[in-house]
Amino acid sequence: MDLIGSKVKSPSLRRHLKPILDSWLKINREYSNYDSEDGLYFYTERATLSTLAGAVWKVGGFALEEYSDVKGYGAKRKNGRTDLWFTCENQKNEFIVEAKQRWPIISDRANAIHNTLVTGLKDAVSDAKKVEVTYRGFGVKFLGVLFAVPKLPPSDQADEHIEERLKRFIEEVEKVDCSFYGYFLSSESKVIGQDGRLYPGVAILGKLI
Repeated sequence: MDLIGSKVKSPSLRRHLKPILDSWLKINREYSNYDSEDGLYFYTERATLSTLAGAVWKVGGFALEEYSDVKGYGAKRKNGRTDLWFTCENQKNEFIVEAKQRWPIISDRANAIHNTLVTGLKDAVSDAKKVEVTYRGFGVKFLGVLFAVPKLPPSDQADEHIEERLKRFIEEVEKVDCSFYGYFLSSESKVIGQDGRLYPGVAILGKLI
């Protein structure tokens, strides 16, 4: 059973980001159908971020990943890399993204899952704020984005446990103070790492700063 959903809470972002979120979910679902033992989210933050860039291109926008930039304030300003810049379909709205990836164990208590999501998104927002000063006054919007990849140890991979765990994970995603979220999860996932843990999908959470 696939569990797929998205919501853009911020009215100012809904028109721009809902098509991208839907495209991102479709990309993950189609790849899962192509290879049920692998996931686009299964690797690093950098690899997962490429799926969001791909979603932008799919709906007619432009995207640039991991480009050189200046970050920080005052004496702490330094050369670095920004995770993602993109425009929407009309090329009139620009967004800059700093992203993080976290791996919550969804057999843990709900408050542990929630804290992992909140702190991960907070770290992404903090990084986005370091980029913001460079572009101030240009009308660019800044997003902190978290990719949350839930995992289950072998002891919790029985069929009767997985769907229950995934639904609880979704509940925790929906509770986070964010501007938008989306999730692609499958109780029939076969994505298992060398550690024996099951990785049944991915959620994205974003906050406008």
